[in-house]
Amino acid sequence: MGRVLRFPGRRGWLAALLALALAGCATPRGADRATEAVRADGPELSGGQGRVREAFSPGGLPDGFGVAWCTNLYEALEGQVRNRQVIDAGEQRLPGYPFLRSNRFLASFAPDFSAQLEAGKPADDGERATRAAALLQTPAFRDWIGRLQQLDTHVRRLEVNRLPDESFPLYHLPNRMQLEDSLSRCAPLMAAHLTPADVPRVLQQAVVPDEYRRSLRALGLYPLTGIGVASSIRNWEADQRRVFRSERRPSLSGRASFQRYRPAQQISGADAWRTAAQIMRDVPRDALGIPQFSAAQRELLFVAFAPTWEVATTTDSDRIGRLQWIDLAGLVRDPDERFWLDVDTNVPVVYQRLSFTRFGDAVLPQLEYLVWFSDRPMQGSGDLQGGRLDGLIWRVTLDTDGAPLIYDTIQPSGRYAMFFPTRRLQVNRAGQAAVESLAEWVYSPIDTAIEDWVGETWPGPLTLWVSSGTHQLVGVSRPGRNWGSPVFDNPPYRLESSDMLRALPVPGGVARSIYNQDGVVSGTERLGRLLFWAMGVSNVGAMRQSGHQPTALVGRRHFDDAWLFDKRYVRVPVKR
Repeated sequence: MGRVLRFPGRRGWLAALLALALAGCATPRGADRATEAVRADGPELSGGQGRVREAFSPGGLPDGFGVAWCTNLYEALEGQVRNRQVIDAGEQRLPGYPFLRSNRFLASFAPDFSAQLEAGKPADDGERATRAAALLQTPAFRDWIGRLQQLDTHVRRLEVNRLPDESFPLYHLPNRMQLEDSLSRCAPLMAAHLTPADVPRVLQQAVVPDEYRRSLRALGLYPLTGIGVASSIRNWEADQRRVFRSERRPSLSGRASFQRYRPAQQISGADAWRTAAQIMRDVPRDALGIPQFSAAQRELLFVAFAPTWEVATTTDSDRIGRLQWIDLAGLVRDPDERFWLDVDTNVPVVYQRLSFTRFGDAVLPQLEYLVWFSDRPMQGSGDLQGGRLDGLIWRVTLDTDGAPLIYDTIQPSGRYAMFFPTRRLQVNRAGQAAVESLAEWVYSPIDTAIEDWVGETWPGPLTLWVSSGTHQLVGVSRPGRNWGSPVFDNPPYRLESSDMLRALPVPGGVARSIYNQDGVVSGTERLGRLLFWAMGVSNVGAMRQSGHQPTALVGRRHFDDAWLFDKRYVRVPVKR
């Protein structure tokens, strides 16, 4: 059973406190296996970065191994994954092609390939088949299929490691290792057997639907109710501008008491750029133009731009930490309340994720840094945003030369999106004029380029100022420009893969994802969902998985949109 269980009721909270005291430093059984599941193939999924293992089980190929055998294996596995409720919702499954998965970045290439099928004069079925056969042999399409296949193989491993032990043997395979080996061999075999007839179907099914439901907007009279929501958003934007201006030069009397979290490894500003520039020069790219970073290159990039976090602190809910499952067995009666998702603030962790975006003809890497807080404290019974768990995501998009192109931030719910462009970009006013006038298009709380805002030591890792309680970003500064006096010295934070959250060890059992089968962290619902459903987004305010983060209530916008910045900005020539 892999779904995220709902959080305990009033008695469960007391039990959780007792369990925390008992948990200590115990390592859950299966933790090593779950960690290996995340790290072995490389954690970064946005471009299908996970490697397909070539090693097979010591026993060699099973009897009858082939396309039919693999098809039956996928059917058997799919049955177990659904019955055990361990489906991972992070990526798009392709019906009829169980060895392929897509995401918004990879889906962005589908229109390019579809255009090749329809190029020139209208084609009959025979001509389309000929074009599909030719497309199937092109390096770009083959690399694209390979990434869809590699993406599925990696996510399958996460799902397999969430299956309970009683799921085995599964289709004559006695254990996880042999199942994973079989999947890593079946996926490329089945991908190699795609035919021209499959090409248009794969292109169509690779498209990822958006997170907005037209039915909710129709029922909620969106054209009318959206006006009021847009007004409140404009008010919040104006408030954020005032906050950023005041925090840019805070008075000594107004400085905050805060927690400071520095990365365990740090690179100075100039060295960070030189490191990134060298990596971007050296990295090979596939036929799609996607950088193929080695594990070492990937880690160097994350270290180079890892920010320092300064969090204004009034309660323990303002401390970041590592997520963990706590077992409440024997302390609660309801089995659905057995596992409690907790933030261990004694172990500062920032979760990293590599993604990609497209800008013009270039594919650019994005470095995502995610921190978690235990909760956003309720400010009264009518608080629309308070509840269990809270977080903040800081993303650095690098240009082709390794320098930052733009920064942006959201909370894991998708709310409170802010953009921080560099001098290389300016807002695309023509694109903005083409969308509905009230839509959340692009918003920055500062009125200048980010390098002009922070000044010295640009470019490189920045210091982020985070508010108490709401955990919103309220300031960005250069390293060493302190917000105030830290409450006490925290140990340096570790960088860990965000995929750890999709296979988090459970005490005495197998791994679980913190996300349910809708891509949401169960138990993190906010009261705001009862008001904002009319904007077309279900469960507004809940913590969400990558791939399920709409970032606008008015209009349509997704955090992982491959053309997010390309639509909103145009390049400006700058001296380098």
